[in-house]
Amino acid sequence: MFFNSVRRTTRTYICWVCLEEEEITKETEFSWISHSCGCNLQIHKACYLKWFYNSMDKIFIQRVVPGRSSDNALIDVRKECLLRIIDKHRSFQVNKHIWNLFPLPIKLLTKPYYRLLNTVFLYPQGTLFGTYLQSIENAQDILLELPKSKKCPQCRKRDFIPASTAFIQESLSLSIAYKIDMIIQNVFGVVLTAGTILNPRKLFFKLGLHQLRVIFPESFLKILLNISTTRALDVFSETANGLHSISTYNKFIVYGFPFFLASLITPNNTFINELHWIYPIILSLRVKAYNGKVKTNIMSACLLSSKVLIWLFDNFLNPFLFKRFIKSMYESADFKSLGSLLFGSTEEWYNYFTQSEGYNQLFRSMIWPFLGNFAGSHIYDLIVWLQGKTGISLNLEASHDEYKMIFNFSGCVLLAFVYKLVHIHFIRVRLKELRELTLVVEQAVKE
Repeated sequence: MFFNSVRRTTRTYICWVCLEEEEITKETEFSWISHSCGCNLQIHKACYLKWFYNSMDKIFIQRVVPGRSSDNALIDVRKECLLRIIDKHRSFQVNKHIWNLFPLPIKLLTKPYYRLLNTVFLYPQGTLFGTYLQSIENAQDILLELPKSKKCPQCRKRDFIPASTAFIQESLSLSIAYKIDMIIQNVFGVVLTAGTILNPRKLFFKLGLHQLRVIFPESFLKILLNISTTRALDVFSETANGLHSISTYNKFIVYGFPFFLASLITPNNTFINELHWIYPIILSLRVKAYNGKVKTNIMSACLLSSKVLIWLFDNFLNPFLFKRFIKSMYESADFKSLGSLLFGSTEEWYNYFTQSEGYNQLFRSMIWPFLGNFAGSHIYDLIVWLQGKTGISLNLEASHDEYKMIFNFSGCVLLAFVYKLVHIHFIRVRLKELRELTLVVEQAVKE
């Protein structure tokens, strides 16, 4: 009786493509898909991919990269479509350009016109609107639009494959990062849309002013803005006439600070790239011109250090981390074939698959000063506690505001470095995931 009950609880699946019958265990269940349409049908994941592949029209694209004849090849569009279908983290590879920062209503109104203008420009090296103002969809996205889902052979319903179906063992850390990224994109998009409907000048001015306040104490912020009290700016920013009466220099400092932070996070965006050099220089010139009673040596040192650190990061640290952790990984033979399949040029597809979406970058640039202030204050509290325990003192001739500013800068630098290391980890995991997905597609369509 016992063995009969065990035998009855054993599940057996029959693939309706290859007609193979198999008893399902924990080890074999991952390779199967059960229909979600209500029909008692099952199919191998590999058989489903091959069936989907054979049902699509044959389309080949020749990608030509000038000066790189080794990258010229015929690309089977069906393989890339399959890869897009089984990739659960496909939003990591949306088009990264300034157009993504516009609110959804504006994009919906202008999308047909931008798409019409750019349809004729197939795979250009330069786009119609330059490197930083591209169309919302390039020619690749138009040609590689995902096909409609197939119908169940029994009930003829579409979408009979569960949306949660995974074709590889997914990384938990990457899945969490992806969900956070999607939440930021959706929520922040709504917030940005609401801001454009309300009063964008006022909200953006208040954002820049609050960011400056969490980095620079009041005594030093008054020097940078050349004003007796920054509270006056709160009053002026309440009305359009008040904003108009603020000096051009102060407008540049306040409005420019969020863009300066964004330029540090998105260094390859030529639209705002020059700000991360110009902005600290203008602040330094203002500090040098000050001849009041407040000492500005430490503030000048902080600004100079920020310029030096930006230069070191762009020219040494970032290339070193890329070469140490990423370059050897994606230059291997299997990753070169992955780049050929998906994007043509290995240099291009690396950026294509690993950057964050525009909303995510803008959100990080907004919260960076606040998190840096939080981290810096806790570092300061830790040092004070250690001094009390060990009796060792830093012996710096600095006021409380100067200490606060030093650790605010330190917190922002530490936060940027930690984020870079975490981002490199996710890049490695993402590249590994893409390689596994590509192998799944190649094996499924192989004759």
